[in-house]
This record gives sequence, structure tokens and C-alpha cells, in this order.
Amino acid sequence: MSFTGRDEDISDEERHAKRYTLSHLAEDMQRQTGVSEPLRDWFPLSASSAMSQVTDLLKGPGADWGSLNCGCHPDCGADMGFMVSKKTKKWAPLSAFVNVERVLQDAQVIADSARGRALTVVQTALSLLRNYSPADAPEGFCLVDLLHKFDKQSGGHLGGRLGARDNGNRKNDEWLLMFVAGMWFQDLWTYDFRRTEMCLIPYATQMGELSFCAYNTGVGWRQIVENMYQNARVADWYKEHGKHAVYANVRKMVPLPSNAKRVTLHVPKDGRLIQWAPKPVAPAPEPERVA
Repeated sequence: MSFTGRDEDISDEERHAKRYTLSHLAEDMQRQTGVSEPLRDWFPLSASSAMSQVTDLLKGPGADWGSLNCGCHPDCGADMGFMVSKKTKKWAPLSAFVNVERVLQDAQVIADSARGRALTVVQTALSLLRNYSPADAPEGFCLVDLLHKFDKQSGGHLGGRLGARDNGNRKNDEWLLMFVAGMWFQDLWTYDFRRTEMCLIPYATQMGELSFCAYNTGVGWRQIVENMYQNARVADWYKEHGKHAVYANVRKMVPLPSNAKRVTLHVPKDGRLIQWAPKPVAPAPEPERVA
């Protein structure tokens, strides 16, 4: 829940009563699923940056594009992953059978060592092997599935052969990785200038690029920029000229000028051809002149 944008009419009491944070989301996920653990399963969105660096090493320096790297502030958002079977409908949080925290620590060590593609493949595979707990995995899930899934998530650069059995087609995967994530939009209660500096969502304005939270919440840069550069407001136009008619109901006819050409739709019985044929309309009579 975020009060953002044009929210001047919302009272502080309503903000406090309807406040919903990422900690509430994590607790609700635990209460509704009965299997997740907030302190075990939820990680900052930016934690995936370590895996992106490893993927860049697997791709090599000749890659046309680097990996998607979420470099936002750790407090910007959080997520958790589920592994789901399309066949048996079995599922479990990824952190329940994989030590995700240690995988991320290993990824940082692998990325810092930068020992080339071959050794990076070996290090990554050993990290997954030592952090995988088969006794806690969902029914039917094994280590090969974990390696196969990681290979596809990294673009098939863990060795290629792991994804060769279905030519890299994700639709043929039995196991799918599903993420549940939330973003904590800032307001005056939680405003953090360091988060604003590391924002990933820039707004292009006449004042330059402003971050999402700085523009929509917090200090209210939206109102500042709009008041500096606005030329007209819709509300003021309605006050002066009235609101235009809305023709959303099919029974409400749209008035047309008298000299408009009428268009008729001709559909032959065989239905193979549709033609638009305008019919000539007699010109409207000129108004009488009064001396």
C-alpha cells in the first residue's frame, strides 16, 4: 500500500491506519501459506547482484550484453522464491532446501576471484552442490533439476549441456521458479536520501532526472515541477468551459455535423468481402439572411 502522487487530501490518521509494509507482507505470506519463514526466505532485491556478476563471468568478456543487475538500495524492496512443479503441483520455498544466503556469499567470492569461465563453472556447480539439501526439497525435485534451472536462469552458460535436453525451451520445464516481491515506496516517515541516490526508476522532467520516490512521494517534487512548468490544468478547464460529454453508452447517439458524409457497411452474403461505401449527403441549406 502506497499513498503516492496526488494524495494531499489523505489525513495522517488514514495513512497510519492503512500502513502496510514489507514486514506485513512477509508475515501474511507465512500465515497464508504455512510454509514460508520471513527471516529465512526473504532477501533484498539487490542481493541478486552477486549472481549477475557470476553470470557475466560465465558469458565472458566477448558477450554483447551484460546481465541484468539490480543495484538498488537494500531497503528498496524484498522478494522470496518458490519452486513449483507443473505436473504434480508440488511446491516449496527455494530457501527451504537451498542455503540461499551462503549461495550469495559464494557468488561474491566467485565474482571477486574472477578465475575465468572454466573455473567459474566448477565453482558455481560446487556451490550449488554443497548448499543443496535433498531431504527438504519438494517431491520429485533433485540436484539435476537445480543445476538445470540455474543453467537456464543464467542463459545456458553453466555448461550448455544442462539445457540441451529440451533445446533451452522454458515451456518444457517441469519446475518453475516463481518470485513474490514487494517494493517499499518512501514517504515522509521513511525517507532516506541514500535510497534516493540509488534509485533504479528515473523520471525525466524539466528539472532533469528525478528518482521515483523523490518525484512521487516524500518531499513532493511532482508538485514543485508541475507548478513551475504547468500551462493549464484540466480542473480549471472544466470550471471555465464545463466537462465534455461522455458517450460510453451504446444507446446514446453521438451528434454529428449536418454536412458530414454518412458511411454504410456492405457485407455480401458469402462474407468474403467488406466494403466501405460513403453515401452522398445533400448540402445543408444556407441560413436565411435577415436585413
